[in-house]
Amino acid sequence: MWLWLLTLVSLMGVPFVVLMSIYTKEVLMGGADTYGYLMGAVGVGALIGALYLASRKNAMGLMRVVAVSCGIFAVGLVGMSLSRNSLVSLFFTSDYDSLYRYTLPPAVTIHISDLDPS
Repeated sequence: MWLWLLTLVSLMGVPFVVLMSIYTKEVLMGGADTYGYLMGAVGVGALIGALYLASRKNAMGLMRVVAVSCGIFAVGLVGMSLSRNSLVSLFFTSDYDSLYRYTLPPAVTIHISDLDPS
């Protein structure tokens, strides 16, 4: 089940990076500087996600982290798509990218721990 959820998030959510330049130009009416800020926010969000996962002491509760972060990831995508303001878009971009980073490694960890070693 976790792999299906991860597949859905990866196929439907991750291509935002490809569409970010079009979004910046057509929706936010920005240029290269706005695009750079949005992509920088993606990096900040990834750093926040990595620091959170590195600070965890054990793997207990990872299923809940994956479920909650998938939901918030979806809300972030919708929020950014409805936003016409660059600052609001910056928040949603860093928010949902960090939450995507919360989803991928724990889902892989859960899947590997469920495998039978025999």
